[in-house]
Amino acid sequence: MRLRLRLEPGSMRLWLGGLWRRRRLASRQPAQDLVEFGVIVAAVSILGIAGLNVLGRAEEGYFIPLSSVLAPQAPVGTDDVVHPTVVNIHCTPTTVTLPGTTSCTFTVTDNWPTRRTWPQGTVQLAVNGGIGSISCTLVRDTSSSDPAQSTCPPVSWTPDRSNIPSASLSAHYAPGDGTHAASTSNPPQTIVVQVQVTAAFTTPPGQTTPCWNPLGIFPGSPEQVEVGHPLICHVTVKDSLGQLYPSTPVTVSEVANPPDGEWFSCFTNNNRSAYTQCNPAGHSFSGTTDTNGELTFVYRHYYDTLSTTVADTLTTSTSYSGSSQTHVVTIAPATATHRHLTETLVKCSSFVSTGGQFTWTSRSGLVVESDVQLVGPAGVSIVTCTIAVYDSDPSYTTGNPDIEDGYSPSGLVTLKDDVGQVFGSSCALKPGNAIGPPYLPLQISALPDYASACPITFSISGAHKLTASYAGDTAGEHNPSSSPQIDADFP
Repeated sequence: MRLRLRLEPGSMRLWLGGLWRRRRLASRQPAQDLVEFGVIVAAVSILGIAGLNVLGRAEEGYFIPLSSVLAPQAPVGTDDVVHPTVVNIHCTPTTVTLPGTTSCTFTVTDNWPTRRTWPQGTVQLAVNGGIGSISCTLVRDTSSSDPAQSTCPPVSWTPDRSNIPSASLSAHYAPGDGTHAASTSNPPQTIVVQVQVTAAFTTPPGQTTPCWNPLGIFPGSPEQVEVGHPLICHVTVKDSLGQLYPSTPVTVSEVANPPDGEWFSCFTNNNRSAYTQCNPAGHSFSGTTDTNGELTFVYRHYYDTLSTTVADTLTTSTSYSGSSQTHVVTIAPATATHRHLTETLVKCSSFVSTGGQFTWTSRSGLVVESDVQLVGPAGVSIVTCTIAVYDSDPSYTTGNPDIEDGYSPSGLVTLKDDVGQVFGSSCALKPGNAIGPPYLPLQISALPDYASACPITFSISGAHKLTASYAGDTAGEHNPSSSPQIDADFP
């Protein structure tokens, strides 16, 4: 017979003989609730101390699986700690000449002291701090004795012109295993980026040679020029792909035999105001190619005396790696049919009266002046005057500065009075403007060797009319000239 029991408030029911039979329970005593509560607390305490070992089969089937869900196992080897990492990059070569590449390898190392494992994930290449599309997948570094180091196949990076002169490459680790953290330090490697270019003398449109004489003195020989006369030369710069290379620093120098008086200046294309933006004329030339990779300059060579033609070798090169090129031009003595005009002026160091100068505009356009009045005490006085002779052929103030062809006269200067008395000794001219403005301004092209000068010291007494005379040079390159007359009064 089956027995069933159902509890109800204040009573219970029994299933007997197929019928429920109700029986009232006796009234609860006041201390009964306290006793039952104490029993419950004791039971819970025993279960808490004993743990799940005292659970029955049914309870085990519920609580054991639940514990695995609520507290899953930590990844193997982590000790529940995400391990820090160290990232390194190594690229070779460290200098790349365009067009070229560098190959980079990376290592990522577990930087935790215990239970270390090799990091998994990817490494991304960053250029100047910016992460791009170049990456690789890490694998165990079997070439290392450290089992907790990873690497990946080398990646290639190809710089371009925007990376000149250098770029900073770094590796960025992106963890993929949940047990390693990205490195907080990504030491960069600097890659030098340069371009291989070639500077060459080239023939521009409208010309037949890379250098040419704009005055055309020697028919059939455009690259031959008289001493002190201008040659205009054209240079282009190309990279290894054959493309014209703009904004490239270019240097031009010269080796002559015998070396003497080479001067380079910029090409203004007949724009006098552009000359102020050029580097000063000098014994070498420094310039920058334009947007077309081209550069033009002006070359002159001065000689005190020149009796035969001289071959000048011009060399052009760039500040980038690459090859340079030479080009030969010819410097010839001045021709008798193209003798240069000269003018002579005087500047004395003492006894010049106030306002005792004469000012005029020379044939070249320069405004010059010369002392024309000396006044001294009675008796004999010692006076020193500097005599300057300058080439007055070029047009300094209104002409084209690219084709100015003045050069320093050579020869002797003599100081005489109107009856032929010589004062002091004749002096030999030396190149250079020794008296300067306002007597003799510098020419706009800043070429220093368009004038020569020398001092004469002499004794004088009485009244004389003096003139400084230049007889011309022995090679016939410069015409004779005389200074304005000087009224000297030493009563």
